Amino acid sequence: MLDAYTNVRGSFGTRPDSNTPDYQPNEGGNFLISGPDYEGGIPAELVGDIVAEHQIPTNQAWLIGRMAVDAYAEITGTPYYNYVEARRETSLDLSIEAGRSYTYKYGITPLESFEQDKKVNPTLKDLIVNPYSNDGDPYHTRFPNPNWDKTDPENFPMFGDDVGPIVDNNGIAPYWTPGDILTYVGDSIDPASMPEKNNQIIFDQFDSIGLRVGQYQPPLVTLGDVNDGVLAAAEFMGYLAENLDKIPAGDDPGPYAASPWTVQTDLGDYHTDSEGWIQAAVVAAVGLGANLAEDGIYPVTKVGGEDDPLNGQNNYSLTFPADKLPPIIKDGSGNPLGYWSVTIYDENGDIFQRDDAGNLALKNPFYGDQVYSLGSMQLDNLLGEDLVNTAVKFYLQHDQPTDDDRLPYWLPVPDGKFQVMMRVYYPDTDRFDAPLDSPIHYPLPDVVKTIPEPTTLLLALLALVAAPLRVRCM
Repeated sequence: MLDAYTNVRGSFGTRPDSNTPDYQPNEGGNFLISGPDYEGGIPAELVGDIVAEHQIPTNQAWLIGRMAVDAYAEITGTPYYNYVEARRETSLDLSIEAGRSYTYKYGITPLESFEQDKKVNPTLKDLIVNPYSNDGDPYHTRFPNPNWDKTDPENFPMFGDDVGPIVDNNGIAPYWTPGDILTYVGDSIDPASMPEKNNQIIFDQFDSIGLRVGQYQPPLVTLGDVNDGVLAAAEFMGYLAENLDKIPAGDDPGPYAASPWTVQTDLGDYHTDSEGWIQAAVVAAVGLGANLAEDGIYPVTKVGGEDDPLNGQNNYSLTFPADKLPPIIKDGSGNPLGYWSVTIYDENGDIFQRDDAGNLALKNPFYGDQVYSLGSMQLDNLLGEDLVNTAVKFYLQHDQPTDDDRLPYWLPVPDGKFQVMMRVYYPDTDRFDAPLDSPIHYPLPDVVKTIPEPTTLLLALLALVAAPLRVRCM
């Protein structure tokens, strides 16, 4: 659960939250979510029915739910399905109808309604709401028209001299003007929702463009100047997002400073100063709604062990030695409480599903579908109890391996530049934060360039041998 500044203010689920010391993780429960002006606490008659109160310092808040689902496990007739079926205790149904039953487990009810029924009973209408259809809000009815050409910067709603007076057949602008957006931002921010003095000081600097807490007054500049400023800011944020690994670190560069991997364990809670605002903005640009490290971290690399940019013209492997899998918090019986995965992205930061020509990536015949992410869920089905004592090697290459034994571990990559991201949920943060020379430090493995498979190499050698023969026969 996050506030308006994308700071995480509560976490309900597998990991115990400091605000709910008596709550048993994964047991379900009712939580009171209150705003900055609420002073009632949990009503006396509901103590016991409501587990805990989480008060948000801003009137705007949002929730993100995450559930681990192995989509490959429902593709019948595949080798992987047969592995899963042999171990399956319950059936798996990922249809839309079944998905709704999961969605109903997450219900939000006004406190007044809960006091009457002492239960949350959302309906489908409650759950499927278009937040931009409120006729009483003039800004919501002017949200972007889905028919723009979003690849044309002149038609982008914030940029270009032609933006503004265009209206559709109903007299409504097909997208927000800069003035619309700034008015909406100003109107949305209640002075009482900015308790941090530093936030107020920084926000006061926006006065030069007319944006103030609780209002917007167009400045004494042309709209073109505002557009140019917003464009420059957007380009600056894009630069930061593309060069996170080049931005000088502070006094403590972190234990992975010399590693090809970028590992950030300070997301989800941003300082109320200019550095914190910039960090929050960069995260919003590349991964809006980042977790606290205690809930999840995302190591990412664009280079191999030799510091060369990863490129699908080469073959690579990523090997986790035996008993060196990403460290996850375990329960009293030694069972991991979280999960981890490895995902392939293209150079633009999009999950790899299509090649440069727009064609769908090759399907992995072992799983029966395109595969862009593999991790602990699949490995647990493949290796079972042997997983903790088995070295795991993923094969990162553009073409399908000729050795069928590699298919369960094949992650297709683009034929150009790409990047690798790991997701580690409920990680053992002590091991990720530990100094390099600490015995508990977790060393992330390098992505290593490999030689072609034996069959491919043999064909290449035969071609080299045959080439002179063909020349002599001409």
